[in-house]
Amino acid sequence: MSYCIYTLASSLTPDVIRWVGLTGTSPARRFEWHLRNARDGEDSVKSRWIRKVTEEGGEIVLKTLDAELTSLQAQRREIFYISEYRQRGYPLLNKTYGGEIGSQQWRLANQATEDA
Repeated sequence: MSYCIYTLASSLTPDVIRWVGLTGTSPARRFEWHLRNARDGEDSVKSRWIRKVTEEGGEIVLKTLDAELTSLQAQRREIFYISEYRQRGYPLLNKTYGGEIGSQQWRLANQATEDA
C-alpha cells in the first residue's frame, strides 16, 4: 500500500493552505470523504470551514504534495509539512503535529525536520 500527502485550500484564497492530510487511499476518494462529512454536518473545524467556503460560493481545492510513499515516509512528511506551513504562518486547521502513530509521534516529529 502506498500513501500520499495532500493539502486543502479554498478556491477563494487558493494560496492559503488550510489543511495538510495523509491518506492511504486515493486523494480523490479522501477528498470526497471530507466533502461528504461537511455536507452531513460533521462538527469539526475542518468541516465547518468547508461549509463556510461553499456557502460563500467557493470550492475546496485539493493538491497532492507527495505520492507513492511508505507509511513511515508519509507520517514523517505530514509532520514536516504541518510544521513548515505553520512556521510560514499558514492558518492550518490541523489540531495535531501529524503522523499520528501513537507513542512514536513525538519521536517522528523530531526526526521529520532532520530527514526532510
